[in-house]
Amino acid sequence: MQSHTAEICPRDSRRRYWAKVVRADALLPQPVDSATAYDIPGPVLQRGEEELLQGDVLFEGEANHHNRTDRGWSYCVSVVDKLSNLYCAKSGEFGELRKGLKAAGMHPHLLKGSGDIAAMVRVAHAVRDGLLPAATGGPDRDPGGEPEQPSGAPGAAGSGCEEVPAEAHRASSAQTA
Repeated sequence: MQSHTAEICPRDSRRRYWAKVVRADALLPQPVDSATAYDIPGPVLQRGEEELLQGDVLFEGEANHHNRTDRGWSYCVSVVDKLSNLYCAKSGEFGELRKGLKAAGMHPHLLKGSGDIAAMVRVAHAVRDGLLPAATGGPDRDPGGEPEQPSGAPGAAGSGCEEVPAEAHRASSAQTA
């Protein structure tokens, strides 16, 4: 079984940051019940490295600005599918993913819930349920099918959140509704 090493750290050490892992044997919350990091089960991870195995989900959030709280957050979710492929999605992509999941027949109860944290939980459910298999392509793959190198260590998940302006963050949150 292949594992993926995730680097648990913010892109900018001055910014507020959190990360949580939900292991494969743990239940995910419902997207409609997920509005903050506190709604995701498990402790906040310490900085360092974490191994992700099949079915594991890494949730990350990072403030876009280090000393102003009104500039929004960027979110990133990394999920290892049943074939040990890593699937990553980040703020700005969740609205289109939701539309695709609805078209693919995701249960309507899992489509409920707005905001980026609910969207990350929705993506995790979709990968675990096989609706978003990383092996057939996804945000972490280029058109040729080769994995894209995340911003963390080579071949690693984590720290994959890119800066998203507050306006785009709010628009992304509105799209997931």
